[in-house]
Amino acid sequence: MDVSSVDKNKQDALALVRLITDTVNIIAPGSLEAIVYGSATDPNVPGYPIVAITAALTRTHLEVFTWVINASGSEEPATLTAKDIRESVARALDNLRVR
Repeated sequence: MDVSSVDKNKQDALALVRLITDTVNIIAPGSLEAIVYGSATDPNVPGYPIVAITAALTRTHLEVFTWVINASGSEEPATLTAKDIRESVARALDNLRVR
C-alpha cells in the first residue's frame, strides 16, 4: 500500500472519529460522552483510534459502546454511517434507562 493511501486511510479514520464524537455530543450531551484514545491521542500507538461511548455515572464511566477504527492503512476504516452511529447512541441511552 502506498503512502498516499495510508494518509487517506488516516484522514478517513479521523473523519469517522469526528462523526462519532459530534453525534454523541449532539444527541446525548451530559448523558453520554465519546472518549477517544489509541492512535488518535497517542502517536506511539500504531494505527487504531478507538472511540468508547461511555455513560458518566457518578465518578465512574460505564462503557456502553466501543468502535476500533483502522487507520494503519492495512485495510479500510470501519464502514459506519451517521444512521448507524445515531442508532448505537439511542441503544446506549435506552440501556441506561433500563438499568
